[in-house]
Amino acid sequence: MQTSMPDEWGKSGACLPFSVEVEVKDTPASESDDRVGDASMLEPVTPEIGVTGFGGSVAVPVGGGGWQVADGKLRAWLEFPEGARCSADGDTCDVWGLAPGVATQAADVELPAGRLYFETDVWDDAELEKRNKEFLAARSIAWQAQKAVTALERAKNPTPVWSSTKNAWVAEGERDSFVSEQLKRADLRKAEAAQEKIDEQRPKRNTLSQEAGRWPSDGPVRWVGRKGRLLIRRTGPFGSLPFGLGDQYTCVGTWSAEPIEAVETFWTMPE
Repeated sequence: MQTSMPDEWGKSGACLPFSVEVEVKDTPASESDDRVGDASMLEPVTPEIGVTGFGGSVAVPVGGGGWQVADGKLRAWLEFPEGARCSADGDTCDVWGLAPGVATQAADVELPAGRLYFETDVWDDAELEKRNKEFLAARSIAWQAQKAVTALERAKNPTPVWSSTKNAWVAEGERDSFVSEQLKRADLRKAEAAQEKIDEQRPKRNTLSQEAGRWPSDGPVRWVGRKGRLLIRRTGPFGSLPFGLGDQYTCVGTWSAEPIEAVETFWTMPE
């Protein structure tokens, strides 16, 4: 994964898994954000969360943030005033008395103090249901077109039957006219192309959250991408200049979200 973090960051391949239970509100956030924009409030249920390092879990304070849905993307942030890390001080990573070098192998992974940004795709359930129905209709048309082509192929090459008159197995084929056959094959190509196009425009089921939920709490039923990007902001030496020397956002991991109260839907996406 491309990142602009220092070379030693995350060199061990270790990770810091954590979960945050939040309340998604539709009231304005306390402030705007350069990346998220004018946001609504995102409020942690508890003021601290547990971050799991190689040697155990440590309590980390977490503050409120904001969220916004625009152009099919969910962008949000939360404040982590002290950051998160697996300390190499012998109290956090070395709790099991492991061998030197093993006990501190996750000490090169940390999240700096400040804002963590969460970004992923988001879909309204109503839109997904509509696209799913369109796909099923297109698949049915393609199936019927394929059935017609299969029938004309079988007619040209039927299963042999025994002829007592000729004392032999006989296959008496029937052929459509040239124009009729070409039209049926053209219909199949057109139907398959339409099905493929519609299929490309909808997300696959395994890329979405396991359940749908209301986002915000009293808003529309939505699905979020199962594997979003977790980013931090790194500030360059010359402030927020537009040519790469100012603030930069770098991806440091992935995240996913599930609703605390799932909403039952009748939408299912065929593979």
